[in-house]
Amino acid sequence: MRGARIRAFDHLSSLHPNGAKAMDLRRQLHAYETRLCRVDLITGLFVSVMLWLALAVILISIVVAPVAVWHLARPTFPWYDWLEAIAFEVPIVALVVIVETWMFGVVPTFLATAVVLGVLEAALVALAYEFVRQMAALGPVAFAVTSGAVAGTIYVVLMQCMCLVLHGLRRWREGRHTYEALAEVLLDTLHGVEHRSEDWMDRRFKVATAAQLENASLLVERELPHRMHSADAITDAWFRKTTAEIAAAFRARKHQVFLPTSSCRGELIDFLAKQFSCVLSGDLGAMDRSEAYDKPAHWMMSVVEFTGRIAFGAAPLLVFIVINHFVKLPATLVTPMVVAGVVWIVLSVATLDPRYKEKLGTFGSIFSAFRGTG
Repeated sequence: MRGARIRAFDHLSSLHPNGAKAMDLRRQLHAYETRLCRVDLITGLFVSVMLWLALAVILISIVVAPVAVWHLARPTFPWYDWLEAIAFEVPIVALVVIVETWMFGVVPTFLATAVVLGVLEAALVALAYEFVRQMAALGPVAFAVTSGAVAGTIYVVLMQCMCLVLHGLRRWREGRHTYEALAEVLLDTLHGVEHRSEDWMDRRFKVATAAQLENASLLVERELPHRMHSADAITDAWFRKTTAEIAAAFRARKHQVFLPTSSCRGELIDFLAKQFSCVLSGDLGAMDRSEAYDKPAHWMMSVVEFTGRIAFGAAPLLVFIVINHFVKLPATLVTPMVVAGVVWIVLSVATLDPRYKEKLGTFGSIFSAFRGTG
């Protein structure tokens, strides 16, 4: 794989007009690839061990899960129904494995896969005991489905652990070998754009190229400031701003990928060749920059904001319910207070609308107009 990257570099016509400098860049690329090879060897060994472990877990869980479910539910059906149940359990487990593997393969962030599935499992854990106990006692088919779900859950948990460790290894790789990882991404992107001209208008090629440009921007914007962290807050702020501008230059080139003109491909090749050369030669100050974009808030911040707003809105009503439970307020007071609490919750949620103030101002203007008319 690493030898293929060196050969890919040798076929880059956009860099070889530099003459002797290209040989220096090639030697530096070889050094980068050698360092990455050691890291990727560790990751490869881990993945191999985890895949064999996953296979062993699947085989063992197919036998262990029915025993565990039987111990929990104590179903009563003839011995030959057990064979039918175990035989029907296998495709259930296979379905879970296929779905989990598909999600593991298409979700771009390993951590997101583990977190999302982990939250779903945590939400279902309170219902799992009663569900298993009732379902498994309905008959062989229900017993097989329940056993397959239990065995599949074991596999999903194992894959989540693998996702978390792989995510940690990837972040360690990018943080410890930022220049090397950036050169790797730029080489792949440049070679693809330069030598796959027939795919320039292909949708999948555009999406893949845009993803590579985004990976390059994240390495510059996220990893370089951590690697070059200093004790001077002013210098750190300046460096973060500079790396954000370099990352913005990569993101700006996505426009040439998705909405190209006749000159866009050549301009993108020249841009990637310059950035790649700067990374290999250590001339980071010469990398192209653009005005930094205002990044949208992370989706988790929206969830936190929404949850906080709900809690803020529901707090008065919950306090009133607790007080009423101990004090027993008059019924004439309970109804208006509950209505006021519900209205307060609705208003609290309504403030999440980005046009809330604009709509409130419009409503105020209409109210004032009606009051003036009256």
